[in-house]
Amino acid sequence: MVWSKRLLTPTSLLVCSSACWFLLSAIVGIWASYEPATALRRFSLLVFALAMMLGIAWIGQRKPKTTLAAVGLVSSLLSAGISLAFLSGIVDNSGMAASALMVLTPLAAAAAIWHYRSGNAPWLISNGLCLLVTLVGLLFSGERTAWLGLLMGSGFAAWVAWRSATKNESLRTLSDVALILGFGLILLVSSAIIISSAYDPYMYTLPFGEVLFERIPLWRASLGLVGEFLFSGGGLCKTALI
Repeated sequence: MVWSKRLLTPTSLLVCSSACWFLLSAIVGIWASYEPATALRRFSLLVFALAMMLGIAWIGQRKPKTTLAAVGLVSSLLSAGISLAFLSGIVDNSGMAASALMVLTPLAAAAAIWHYRSGNAPWLISNGLCLLVTLVGLLFSGERTAWLGLLMGSGFAAWVAWRSATKNESLRTLSDVALILGFGLILLVSSAIIISSAYDPYMYTLPFGEVLFERIPLWRASLGLVGEFLFSGGGLCKTALI
């Protein structure tokens, strides 16, 4: 009875339904892939990551402090290790390193904040050093997409924290509308830039324009795959098709 009540909460239903849709889309990705063996390996990693995420969330409901400390410790050590491996040349793929650091950095930062509030100086110092090494590696990776993703994720997290703490319902509603309109505007402008090349002369005149928009030709080339794989997508190995 207790389990049924927990599973029927809005949050649990949202998480479970999102996970099911994600797995279904990944299975379709295997079917549509031109390299099923490689796609299956990637699918296995996705399932493992999803299982870890759900498992951490499940354990965190029962032992939040222990879970936060463990996740923060592992994230800090892992992110620092990846950063050092990239800075020393052991890992030469900057995109792969930056993608991992982009995900691990907020977890390591959350652990540092928690240790600071708990007054745990030794753990705070060690966690802070790992976080510093992580940020250095992320900076030297030169991956602007990872920087932008981390910035937007941090901004959204700050907005969620502000919204949860604000009691003024009018302000909360206004912020919701502003957020939806902002995302809509970004989507509209991005779609126009990708679909039409008429805006290219204006974009490349901006400071660092060539660097900021260097992936637009790749995105435009990928539009051809949409018509060929309209319902299934190109699969988990579709990048090589472009």
